[in-house]
Amino acid sequence: MFDLTGKRALITGASRGIGKAIAQSLAKANAEVVLTARDESALNSVRDSIVVDDGSAVVIAGDLSTRDGCRTLAACSGNIDILVNNAAMTDLQKMPIVTESDESWDRNIELSLMAPVTLITALAPKMMERGHGSVINISSVVAKDPTPNIVPYAAMKAALEMVTRAGALELAPHGVRMNAIRCGMVKTEQLKRFLDNPALRDELMASVPMGRIAKPEEVAQLCVYLSSGLAENITGSIYTIDGGMSAGRFVEVS
Repeated sequence: MFDLTGKRALITGASRGIGKAIAQSLAKANAEVVLTARDESALNSVRDSIVVDDGSAVVIAGDLSTRDGCRTLAACSGNIDILVNNAAMTDLQKMPIVTESDESWDRNIELSLMAPVTLITALAPKMMERGHGSVINISSVVAKDPTPNIVPYAAMKAALEMVTRAGALELAPHGVRMNAIRCGMVKTEQLKRFLDNPALRDELMASVPMGRIAKPEEVAQLCVYLSSGLAENITGSIYTIDGGMSAGRFVEVS
């Protein structure tokens, strides 16, 4: 249904979870995908899964926690038509704001906010010259609903959503679109450690009206749509995939 033939896509954090699913789905839609993350071995495995399915993928391993690392990645990636900023902090430690260290704030700022901003700054100008392009930023429900003890991460996701909306206004006259996907609970290894706790799992599931956790492929398919010609008039939007969590607390009335 969606044909991305001739498009080249860069996906950050593509070695596992949501990023891996996005890369595989874009490749199935005939995009040439550039996979990046720190774990080169895992990236090679993702590339192999794409190639065996007749897709096209290349690996560029790198560390996006520095702006120089982001600029190097952009320079090595070629002409990118689709940028998916998926990489973010994955080793979240729940901690009160009064005890958060400078290092914790700095790591969240660099990886969850400045890495996407630096890649947009480096890659969007060429998209603007060509008159087309799609930037998709992966956000989180914590950007909208205050969540204690992960304030740096939540703050950076909220900032990324404002970058998405305000930046979209600047890019739109040049044919370049920028949107964000706000994820709730998605079935990844990161979430699994929370779901392994029965009491916590029950509490989390009670907050999801749909009664189930999203699959990475569901986020990926929205990325494919937003990258396609069918979404040519969509920009500056935040799409939520959370099973209804953000709609409000689910209370069954008998």
